[in-house]
Amino acid sequence: MGKTIAMQPFISFSVDQPREDIIQPDTGWLDCMDFRHLTVDVWLMQITAATSTTLPELVLETSQNPTGPWTEFTTRYTSPTATPTTTTYTDDDATDILRRYVRWRIDFTSTSFTDLEMTFRIGAIMRGS
Repeated sequence: MGKTIAMQPFISFSVDQPREDIIQPDTGWLDCMDFRHLTVDVWLMQITAATSTTLPELVLETSQNPTGPWTEFTTRYTSPTATPTTTTYTDDDATDILRRYVRWRIDFTSTSFTDLEMTFRIGAIMRGS
């Protein structure tokens, strides 16, 4: 049987200029210890800026330990979508390696913008074998 999680209910935030990455608080990380399959439902509803050259990106990361190292295991989410993007990962995929912990991060590396507005949500369904 699966376990449905609101990994990140709708969240909106504003940032006036590039900064250090925003990382999901550890209380919201997924612990996939007893699960082999993870289906994530990412909905990037809004990402706009008054001016921009390069906007930040929403990424999902996974790690065997809460202290890291953390590895990206999904596509980077860069543009708003009308509906959620759903993808399933397993712990034995050769290309999409799922480890024990999963979190989101907003990557501000090499960004250039002013007055950013961003809204997204992430749902997850974890399943055993």
